[in-house]
Amino acid sequence: MTKSPNANTRNDRKVRLCQLVASTHTVEQVLTVAQIATRLGKSTKTIRNWLRQATDAPKAFKDQNEWFVSISEYEKWEVRSQL
Repeated sequence: MTKSPNANTRNDRKVRLCQLVASTHTVEQVLTVAQIATRLGKSTKTIRNWLRQATDAPKAFKDQNEWFVSISEYEKWEVRSQL
């Protein structure tokens, strides 16, 4: 069974799109709650509460019940907190 020319064209477009996305996507380093707690000398429970309440806390995201903060967001928050 041979593929039609249109099927090849569609596959080529998909491959090019995937390559474009992969070339422009960057993965940013993140900190865990435990790492933030160590840096600040606070308990992990305190850090989780801050992130959950989102008041005067760095922007965070949750993945499989674990909080993460990108290093750039943590650094921005650190600067804001010192003002």
